[in-house]
Amino acid sequence: MSSLAKKGAWVALDNMSAAALAFLFFVLTARYLSQEEFGVAALALGVIQIAQPLIESLFHDALIQKTELSDADIATAASASVVWSFVLTAAICVFSPFISEILSTPSLAIFLVPLSSICIFTGLAAVPAAIARRHMEFRRLAIRTILGRITGIGIGLAMLWQGFGVWSVVAQAIISSGLSAALLLVASPRPTGRLNWIQLKPLILFGLPTVGTQFLWYANSRLITLIIGGALGPIAAGNWNVATRFVEPLQALLATTVGQFLLPLLARKNDESHAMQQPFLTGTHAMATVLMPSFFGLAACSPIALVVLVGEKWLEAAPIMQLVCLVNLALLIRQLAEIALTVSGRPRYTFYTHIIATSCSLIGSASGAYFGLMPSVCGWSTRAIPFLTINVIFVTKVLGISYIDQISPLWRPLTASCVMVAVILYLEHEFGSSVSSINMLLIMISAGIITYGSTLLCFDPTVKAIVLRRI
Repeated sequence: MSSLAKKGAWVALDNMSAAALAFLFFVLTARYLSQEEFGVAALALGVIQIAQPLIESLFHDALIQKTELSDADIATAASASVVWSFVLTAAICVFSPFISEILSTPSLAIFLVPLSSICIFTGLAAVPAAIARRHMEFRRLAIRTILGRITGIGIGLAMLWQGFGVWSVVAQAIISSGLSAALLLVASPRPTGRLNWIQLKPLILFGLPTVGTQFLWYANSRLITLIIGGALGPIAAGNWNVATRFVEPLQALLATTVGQFLLPLLARKNDESHAMQQPFLTGTHAMATVLMPSFFGLAACSPIALVVLVGEKWLEAAPIMQLVCLVNLALLIRQLAEIALTVSGRPRYTFYTHIIATSCSLIGSASGAYFGLMPSVCGWSTRAIPFLTINVIFVTKVLGISYIDQISPLWRPLTASCVMVAVILYLEHEFGSSVSSINMLLIMISAGIITYGSTLLCFDPTVKAIVLRRI
């Protein structure tokens, strides 16, 4: 295995472990906590997870993309990140009673104060993690985060089984974040120097559009959690959170793996925008080939998957989960466009798309909440529209790739995915009442994989050539 392939494998392992462990903990907490307890935990974590991107993304892309990085740049970014993390931590602690009152959840403030320490851990680890990714030291990053996650989840589950309720979720989040940060800091060289205002300004100017983009991307579902919880109560927030938590591990696995690996790789070609046209088209086809069956299949299997994994009490989340799958599919298909715009020195274009998309989703969700949970989720789904319109225009302007060329790699995976969904739904309709839920889920997954693979092989020459070459 080549050195580059090994680095990519460590990125994949890191994100696969994150997705798998997060999903395991989510399934067990959703099953054993009451709907109201789960909703309170979702609201508390939502507040913290809104703050995290504001810290970890502030200098991340600037440190990776910068051609010549000095010790003063690193020291300045590290100092500023820590100071900023303490400011946000203090703000959460001070305003926690006010946040609890707005969300009509009095117990929320009790959990927000200890959870706010996660912001400090994030600030301490943000710059060392960015430097490690700049040098593509993905093995070191993977080991520390995996150890942190396993320890945190182990303690959280032990507390869950001892009846600690929401506190088990709080402990898991704090321990995972704190231990991961500690392990990274121990293995990273200390930056020499102190905060320098001259170095700080260009780093912030480059980082603000990126941090805005990351905030709008990762914090969007958390903001919607708060809107839904404040308008409709913690049980509705719990249903939304269950739906998104089924989808997010898959979304996070694919998004972070692609972003963390391709950003430093393509940044080495940031003076060759024309050289990214063919990788963009090839990458879009490859992503669509993997993404479309994954998200279409999850949407088709969502009702039975909810029953099997978290229980019938969450069945109301099924239509929400289906819509979330389709929206996240559209967003992920366009992620390669965001990476290309960033390494071409135009991160502001991605930020513009995200700010319009988030405005659509927040206004739509808040407006829909007056009519109920599903109308609120439908309002949230309007966030996909700018990615399928404005973002396409920006890619055409910067990379010179026409709209037709941008969507042409999608139609074969889309057709195969539609055939797959038809087969899955037919099997559920014919045999769902006579087969146990878990066996029916296994049958649907197996049939979906076989149907998609065989359909794609029939009329996608690229996939067919790859398979024949490996055979």
